[in-house]
Amino acid sequence: MENWKVQSLRQLAKKRGWKVKGTRKVDIAAQLIPKLNDPDEIIKAYHTLNNEHRRVARAMSLLGNDEGVTQEDLRNLAEYWGELKSHKHVGTYTRHLRELGLALSVEEYHYPPLISYIPSLIQQHLPPPLAQALPEPNNESDGDLRLADPYALSRAAVQTTMLLEHPPTSLRPPMPRPRLEKFFKQLQEWDYVPEELIAYKKQGKLQHYARIYLTVPPAAYSLPDEAIERLSPIAGGVEQLQFIYTLLLEGNLIQPGSPVTIWPEVKERFLRLSEDAQRATLARLYFAARQWNDLWPLLRQDKNLRLERNWNTTYFKPSTLQKHLHRFRQVTLRVLACLPDNTWTSLPELYPIFRRFWQRFDADAWEISPYHSYRRSEPDWRLAYGDAPLQPDKDTQDWDRAQGAFIRYVLSGPLHWLGLSDLRFENNRLSAIRLQGLSDLFWDKSDSPPAPRRAVSRAAKEASETTVVIEDLTIKVKPSAISAQAHTLLDKIALLTEAAPEQFTYDLNINALHQSLEAGESVENILAAWRQAMPLKMPPAIQQKLQEWQQAYGQARIYQNITLIEFADDHALAEMKAVTSLEDHLIAEISPRLVLISKDSTQILSAELEKAGYTPKLTASAD
Repeated sequence: MENWKVQSLRQLAKKRGWKVKGTRKVDIAAQLIPKLNDPDEIIKAYHTLNNEHRRVARAMSLLGNDEGVTQEDLRNLAEYWGELKSHKHVGTYTRHLRELGLALSVEEYHYPPLISYIPSLIQQHLPPPLAQALPEPNNESDGDLRLADPYALSRAAVQTTMLLEHPPTSLRPPMPRPRLEKFFKQLQEWDYVPEELIAYKKQGKLQHYARIYLTVPPAAYSLPDEAIERLSPIAGGVEQLQFIYTLLLEGNLIQPGSPVTIWPEVKERFLRLSEDAQRATLARLYFAARQWNDLWPLLRQDKNLRLERNWNTTYFKPSTLQKHLHRFRQVTLRVLACLPDNTWTSLPELYPIFRRFWQRFDADAWEISPYHSYRRSEPDWRLAYGDAPLQPDKDTQDWDRAQGAFIRYVLSGPLHWLGLSDLRFENNRLSAIRLQGLSDLFWDKSDSPPAPRRAVSRAAKEASETTVVIEDLTIKVKPSAISAQAHTLLDKIALLTEAAPEQFTYDLNINALHQSLEAGESVENILAAWRQAMPLKMPPAIQQKLQEWQQAYGQARIYQNITLIEFADDHALAEMKAVTSLEDHLIAEISPRLVLISKDSTQILSAELEKAGYTPKLTASAD
């Protein structure tokens, strides 16, 4: 509300039937903000809109306010459900929505102009924009039905994280660089098709201003073949494994570089989350991930489909391509998030909505030159089918091969793996979808929406005693059938000695327990966590062994790189704590006159003591 005038704020309050006091803008805004965010008030304001304003609001929800979306796009989409007759300019409708506090304006001085938008804080309380806006499928029982498992991917992610450490896994080496890139900057950073480069070179077409396009092959999988063979059965397939690896990297569970290195603190935080929270975390990582490319799997599946890049654009880099494809994913997710949950939607009925505003599938889909009002005739990249570039803005079949295939992949790939979309196929082609929790996550309605009841009951049924077998001090588990919390618990008391897709073997280990005790755990807490996370009681033999090890813990301790502080009397310690940061550096209090601190803290405390008026005596260490 920084750019609003006092008069505009008062008019907003009047339109919404609110009384405000005061004359200063800051005071009036403070009274309005809680009301503007109130769910009941938002719904009340929405129901005051007539049909035309609701259609414009629906179109605003579908389009967002990303760069390149125009007033023309907004009107064209809103009129998919009927002509707008009340006002000549669509901006009049958006102004009315802003005056009601249901929409916000964007930067006034921006080229190209950005349309007003409905923020997520408002959108999350509105009815699903596409509810009752599309006809339902004729017969829900027809076709091949594939229900999503909401926990399959998060459990596979947990297993994959643990197995990447046992044994340590190196990454696949990058593609060798061509010698020609010394002479042509256009080749730098890009993967390539060697045969194509050789052919162009022989034909003399590799000139700096040649009008040619180079094929961009799908990126190789990050993990080497032996790791894929070992881990893909756990992930559910090689594409799912690449997806999991990318999300782990995006979420900092994995550190960049080779070999694969797990970040222990981040892994610990992730494993402590509930399964619903883990699923939500992975979903949000997918929404934001720039390192994941939804196009590569399509290129692998259909050998006729190719990604081409313009030879003449030396400034165009792989990071820019990733930015464009991430935008396409956001466009897809935004429209899907406008659908109601737990309702079947026919994809042939949904495609025309996309086609209203998403005509092109290339670098210029929404990219407009800041200096000219026209789009470039030769985009930086494009899709081709066979030997001809696709023209989805002119040909319906080409649109289906590009945008249609992309939308179907997002639904049947990542969203289905994440447990957010149920699928129905007819003649091996995705024909209808039913979403489960996507809008909650996309619009931030909920931190971690619960899984469908059918999935909860199935998961509970799986968690039977057959998933855990205990022999003496060895615990064998079916990794996909227990929660991440169970794996975390076992890590605290045992070592993972054998890891196979269908069975993890843990051996109770005194060092593992002592590390947990060092971190502040106790056997009592571990017993309580076992009762919550494991499907059977802890055997007495294991419980007794843990208690024995806890009693033995700390009976003898060896400190390295420490400094011993000796005080002259029993009262000096309390005085030192009061005037210095000694409390923050303590390792142990041996007695009222003897304490241990780390060697690195010696100079800090010595300076603080001198500043407080004391003269500490430093004795040289005997190295």
